Amino acid sequence: FAHDKQMRNATLRKEMLVTLPVKISVLEPQYLYPEDRWNVRVSLSSSVDREVKGVLTVGDSAVDVTIPAFAQTSVELPVGIEAGETVVTAIFKPTMASDAGDAVRVKIPVLESWQTITEAHSAVLLAGADREALIADLRSRFVNFSGDQAALKEISIKEMIMEAIPEEFDTNSENCISLIRTLYAATLARKLGSKGLDEAAMDAVTKRILECRNSDGGFCWIKGFDSSPIVTAVVLDLCAGLRDRGLEIPAAIETTLPAAVRFLDARQFAKETTPLWRGGLSRDLYLYVRSLYPQVKFTQKTERKWRKEVRAYLVPSSGRGLQHTLYGKARRMKTLQALSSSEEGLTLARAMGITLGTSRRIRKSLEADTRSLVQYAVSHKSGGTYFPSAVMPWRGLLESELYAHSLICDLLDQRGETELAEGVRLWLMLQKETQQWGQDPATVNALASVLDGSQETLATRVVALSGSVRKPFAQLKAAGNGFTIAREWYLVGKDGRRQLSDGDTLEVGDKVVGVCSIWNEENRSFIHISVPRPACLRPQNQLSGHYGWNAFRSVRFDRTEYWFESYPEEKTTVEEAFYVTQSGVFHSAVPEIESLYAPHYRANGETGIEMITKSH
Repeated sequence: FAHDKQMRNATLRKEMLVTLPVKISVLEPQYLYPEDRWNVRVSLSSSVDREVKGVLTVGDSAVDVTIPAFAQTSVELPVGIEAGETVVTAIFKPTMASDAGDAVRVKIPVLESWQTITEAHSAVLLAGADREALIADLRSRFVNFSGDQAALKEISIKEMIMEAIPEEFDTNSENCISLIRTLYAATLARKLGSKGLDEAAMDAVTKRILECRNSDGGFCWIKGFDSSPIVTAVVLDLCAGLRDRGLEIPAAIETTLPAAVRFLDARQFAKETTPLWRGGLSRDLYLYVRSLYPQVKFTQKTERKWRKEVRAYLVPSSGRGLQHTLYGKARRMKTLQALSSSEEGLTLARAMGITLGTSRRIRKSLEADTRSLVQYAVSHKSGGTYFPSAVMPWRGLLESELYAHSLICDLLDQRGETELAEGVRLWLMLQKETQQWGQDPATVNALASVLDGSQETLATRVVALSGSVRKPFAQLKAAGNGFTIAREWYLVGKDGRRQLSDGDTLEVGDKVVGVCSIWNEENRSFIHISVPRPACLRPQNQLSGHYGWNAFRSVRFDRTEYWFESYPEEKTTVEEAFYVTQSGVFHSAVPEIESLYAPHYRANGETGIEMITKSH
């Protein structure tokens, strides 16, 4: 179908062949570095039924070529790499004048083989420690440039709290959890003397919380929803925290708390209880929250079996149980302590099944749990103290590492283990310094626990030094603060993987795997990993997308980047498969890892092996 300029149409029907007798193709790399040595591979394919001869010219090189009928042949020639951009022109000129030639031109960007890296080192400056000596030690740790060039930044625990509390203000939220956290944080801010919420804003938050209260006495997540046991438990728990710290609870909310407790009682002993996955409370969690309000009379009829189970849980006659659940042990301690702290508490304990020697049995059980719990404390290199895997892998509104440690901190303090409690406070704030707490409802509990610490703990400072330098790849040395990262290469064959060493030669078409071995000192939030690759490699998976359950993988033209919402401590690996597509000798920049939330926690690797490749 065709038309001329006057739009007169015509149709032509005829079989025809439109092609070149010999066609040239070049698979060029996406980029090169000046130190690379690239051998361009030019493929010539024939579409005629006879042999075609000619001369192939690439740059200053020319070779005679013979292409069999209906076949393909390849020629490989070295190419000089020029700064900025390398242009390669391949021309095939046939010997017979009647044959048509072909040509192709490709342009490859040549990147600078220099990399800008940031190096940082940090430490905790305990109250009374020698600040200048610590800074001098940090400056001596820099390996890629002099520490004298690094910029200094420091912040105290108290300053961290002052910065963190306003982060919890969410006056425009519609959900009850965020609103009660806002109320708690604003009340803490008043205690600190920092800028909190004015009376009008506090009244508005209080009003919104009460709008989430239903006629059955329970609280729902969002206005109009059914009452939720777990949401009600969070409200009661935070209000008890304010009360026990001597902080004011708005009267309009305080008057609703007894009805909220009775709602939990009724729901816990209903014929059809709320399943855990829909916001129900386990028996242990219910006992914990209920023990915080012993002044509310317990009127539920309980079965003998239930009372026996409660008695076996709170005051076991043999063995302590909960050996592998530190949070469960701490929660039981808090329950026992709340029950033993008043006559109302002892009355509640009797109603729940501890009828004989109530006070003595509760006290002995609490002392036994205290002795057991302190044995699990582990010293942190910063001078802090923590309890490994206190909750993991289970998480919930009242079950998280943060919540568990703030609870343990308060219990240790109340049980006379002051030194351990101060260590936990220090560890909690180091977590705040490295992790995003915004999604954890226990943030305000942790801030309140730290705020109860000694002046020495609040005066503890985190000191960080950081700076950047730009150097050739070959001059970069591995360095890190809180992280290490190193990359190794493996050739994948029929018999599995074989690690590559300097001098090993690969062939075009080989499959290799790059493995980044990472060590992380702490759980950290918002981690970025950048892994450059040599120009001779193409990723097996060239599409960006999810990596695992909490990360995103972004494939760039010269590297692959990974973005993790959270990254676990200790040893992990990130690996990627590639195919060799180019012949020559190739280099790459060094891998880097960085906590975007706390950028002075980072690391870079060092220059790896040269990637030497050849064609079959």
